[in-house]
Amino acid sequence: MDGDMAQQQQDRAQRPQTDAAQKTRVAIIGSGLAGLATAHLLHNDRESRFNVALFEQAETLSLDAASVTLKNATTGVSERVNIPPRSVTRGYYPNLTQMYDHLRIPLRSVRYTFLYAEIQATKTKPGPRQPQSTDPRAGTYFAFEKLYKPVLSSGGNGGWVQQLWQTVFLAACYLWFIASCFLIEPQTNQKSNTSESLRAYLRRIRIPRRFVDYHLLPALGAICTCSHEQLYNFPASDVINFMTRSALQKTYMTDGVHNLQSKLIEGVEDIRLSARVRKVERVGNGVLIQWDRQDGSGSISEEVFDRVVLAVTPNVAANIFAPSSYALASIPTAPIEATVIDPSSKRISVEERGQAPSGRLFSQHNHPQLMAFRTHFSDAVVQTEAWNYLPSGAICRTSPYPYTSEEGTVLHTAHFTRTLRTVESRSIVQRIVCRGDRPSTGRGVMASDDGSEKKGRGEWVNGKDNVWVTGSWCWDGMVLLEGCVVSAMRVADEFDVEVPWRKRIEN
Repeated sequence: MDGDMAQQQQDRAQRPQTDAAQKTRVAIIGSGLAGLATAHLLHNDRESRFNVALFEQAETLSLDAASVTLKNATTGVSERVNIPPRSVTRGYYPNLTQMYDHLRIPLRSVRYTFLYAEIQATKTKPGPRQPQSTDPRAGTYFAFEKLYKPVLSSGGNGGWVQQLWQTVFLAACYLWFIASCFLIEPQTNQKSNTSESLRAYLRRIRIPRRFVDYHLLPALGAICTCSHEQLYNFPASDVINFMTRSALQKTYMTDGVHNLQSKLIEGVEDIRLSARVRKVERVGNGVLIQWDRQDGSGSISEEVFDRVVLAVTPNVAANIFAPSSYALASIPTAPIEATVIDPSSKRISVEERGQAPSGRLFSQHNHPQLMAFRTHFSDAVVQTEAWNYLPSGAICRTSPYPYTSEEGTVLHTAHFTRTLRTVESRSIVQRIVCRGDRPSTGRGVMASDDGSEKKGRGEWVNGKDNVWVTGSWCWDGMVLLEGCVVSAMRVADEFDVEVPWRKRIEN
């Protein structure tokens, strides 16, 4: 055995080192989790075959760009807040949590109390326009310490008998729904090759409408940041997989986002900030990237790479890479807003924005936290916002609507694009991105130089023209962080690069 190891070391020593000019030049557009995870995997390839260039249109990397450090003037304690807040379970996020473990970034367990509140919106306009109270009890009609552990709500209407009856009703509905998720699979339309929608599935299992409207959809709407009507159009399989893999799982907060960002880009030297990509185009044996310099000069630059990874939302990919536009442009997206609010009027201040590592965590291990699902019921749209009441006293609100409250000072605002799921968009993603592969085991097939191997000559699919897409939407599941890691792993597979944290899962 020792002789074999010595021979292997000698062979490696005699093997000619890969010259920088011989390396495959890969451009990664976008510096969210998907882009940074892809850059990390390719940069740390054991055979050192890739030169990675990272493009970001903003002045800072985007993964941690919206985060802030808050300071409470009364207590003097600082708190680092991820914007938007990110919580995970090991059941639904196996690849993400194993990546955290591999990078030795701790996950902090957290206990949530969920408040369900009804906020009456205007009946004539498609969104709330009335000032909202920052009091967590405003409009509360029920509470859960966990999704499977109901608690009587002091904010509910009626006496204790009515609240007790409501508790029994909800417990029965929840058990019924969870049992259905485990026992009744979604149907597939063989003619259209589309899966069953959530609306059709809920009708088929005959779950009570009041439970759906006032409890199930508010929780899902807060997670997905979309309207209840949009949720009805989700593939039922997305919700079922999320519920079955999250049930009875401990919840963790991904507090170390700055540390994660720092470790993922460690060693990646070619980082091009303030570079807004205008066009990606196949030219000869390479891929041309054209971008604007967002430094006030107004200059336009061009460069040819061997391969390009688009770590962006589908609408952006469709806009800059023409061959993908036919399929990706039809995937729906929606804008969302994350707002940090100080309800105490100038007691809390922002010490640092983005990229700063100095803010320490206020919360200790397993610190309880309050999350309010505030649903606006109107004739035009029913929409749930998530109000996360932070230990420092601040509130992080995530919603598709601008903040309209007159109670509290806005400390920070960030805007994001949410990719929505439908049964049609699921079929598109499966056809052009997933193609039946299994990103958590085995290896994929690399594209040939002309990008055509096993990719066909018609519709664009992932890897054709030496262009790939990654992101939270690039997998068969809810548009959440796990999709970022899974799609980055898929690119690594197709580039024949080892994923170091995969061994932890397989063993």
